[in-house]
Amino acid sequence: MEKFLIAPEDCLIVRALAQNSSLRETALALKCDPASLVKKAQRISAEHGLLEKLRGRWVLTEKGRKLILWVNEAMSEQSMLLKERRQVTLTSTMWFAEQVVVPRLAHLDILTGRELAWQVKTAADEMEFELLNGQSDFVLACHAPNDPAIAHRRLAREEWCLIGPKSWSAKIRNLRSENLQSFLQDKPLVRHLDINPWQALGLSPEGPEASVVVDSLISVRSAVETGAGWSVVPRLLVLSSLKRGDLVAWSGPVAMRGDICLWWLRARRERDTSVRVLSEWLGDSLAALG
Repeated sequence: MEKFLIAPEDCLIVRALAQNSSLRETALALKCDPASLVKKAQRISAEHGLLEKLRGRWVLTEKGRKLILWVNEAMSEQSMLLKERRQVTLTSTMWFAEQVVVPRLAHLDILTGRELAWQVKTAADEMEFELLNGQSDFVLACHAPNDPAIAHRRLAREEWCLIGPKSWSAKIRNLRSENLQSFLQDKPLVRHLDINPWQALGLSPEGPEASVVVDSLISVRSAVETGAGWSVVPRLLVLSSLKRGDLVAWSGPVAMRGDICLWWLRARRERDTSVRVLSEWLGDSLAALG
C-alpha cells in the first residue's frame, strides 16, 4: 500500500520547530515532553535531512523549509476541502430550468441551510439514464419515469395553453371554443418537432403545415413572440412573457396536460429528507410564479 514518504506527524514536528523559539515551547505546542521531542528530531534529521543542529538548537535545512511550504499549503487546502458544501445535481429540461429552477435556487439554498451546493443540468432526453448512472441526484420532469428503480412524486399539474403574437391580442382573448378551428385554419403555425398543436387542442382534421418547426419549447416561444405564428406550450414556459405583454394566451381549455414530477433513485434512502425539502421548495416556487 502506498504511503507518505515522510509521516504527517514528522511534518508537523518540523513545522512546530520552525514556529517556536525553543524546544520547550515546541514540546508544549505538540503536547509532548522535551526528551521525546529531542529523540524525534534526531530521527527526522537522520532519516530525512529536514533538521540540523546549530549552536545547540534544531533548525530547518533547505529541504525542511521547502517541506514546510508544502505542509502549510496542504493544511490550507484540506481545510477548504472540509468546508466545501456537498454538491447535489438537479437535472431538468432547459425551459423548466429557465423558468422555475434557476430563478428559485437562492430559496432552495435557504431551505437547505446553505449546506449543499446545487448544480443544475439540462437534458431533453436520457434523464433516466443520467439518474441511474449517478450523473444526477434528482430529476424534475413533466412526466413520470419508466424504470421501476426510479421513485417519483407528482407535485403539480402541468397546464398547457394556446399562445399567439401580441398583435392578435384582441382576437384571441375574445375567441370562443366553437370558433377556434376556423380562426386558426389560415393562421401561420409554429410547432415543436415532437408536438402536434392541432391534436393538443383536440381539433380534427389537422390544419395547414407549420410555417416554423423547431426542436425546443424555448424556440417555440421565441418564434411566437416575434410574430411567426401560434402554438401550444406549457403555461409555465410563457408566464414571464405574458406578464411583459410579449405574447397573448387563449383562456380556453387545452387537451394536452402533464404532471410535474420529482424523480430519485429508489435505493437511496438517505435522500428522503432531500425529497421532502425539494417537494416543499417546488410547491413554493410554483405558487410564487402563479
